[in-house]
Amino acid sequence: MFVDASAIVAILTREPEADALADVLEGDPSPITSAIAIFETALEICRKRHASVEEAEQDVGEFLELARVRTAPITDKEAHSALAAFSRYGKGRDIRRSSTWQLLRVCDGEECSGDVTVQGRTF
Repeated sequence: MFVDASAIVAILTREPEADALADVLEGDPSPITSAIAIFETALEICRKRHASVEEAEQDVGEFLELARVRTAPITDKEAHSALAAFSRYGKGRDIRRSSTWQLLRVCDGEECSGDVTVQGRTF
């Protein structure tokens, strides 16, 4: 499974869908992300937490290591798939078609709050 920046940010900033996303992530045997997603995540963490780049980079790196998320190169094929996913689920689209909405539906619509735990580490 590819873990995009919005999912990582949601988990690290304890957005309502954080627990559901963390559960899906923990259930995947070999999650991957990209250097671009890491970059986007760190920038958003800086903005949301008013953190330094160094703090955000460290938090994101620790999270990825604990969650066993491997950084994979992005080829033309993955770029096409990412654009197709954005076309279908991207921001400004119908929320009922988004991956977050689908995860919340799987959890019977219960929104989670509080800390999120991945591999024994609480974020």
